Amino acid sequence: KTTTINMLTGIYAPSGGDCTIYGRSVRDEMPAIRKFTGLCPQHNILWAKVSVAEHLQFYAQLKGLHGAAAATAVRDTIRDIGLEDKADAWAG
Repeated sequence: KTTTINMLTGIYAPSGGDCTIYGRSVRDEMPAIRKFTGLCPQHNILWAKVSVAEHLQFYAQLKGLHGAAAATAVRDTIRDIGLEDKADAWAG
């Protein structure tokens, strides 16, 4: 199961065959697929000496957001989950 999920999310390239997600090929259209999919791993993906806002900024950039769009997404997410008072605190 893990290998299949990793191929469907672009972590691993398929060694053969193909699969489509909403009509897009995991072989040829992964950048487009990544715009509407995500993966929540089973292990802790937070770094102890990185702030809440820095974590969100990092993941916003992974999703293709930059500049004002990333800053807005970070601010809105922090507000939506009620962590305004912890935005600059280290996660660990």
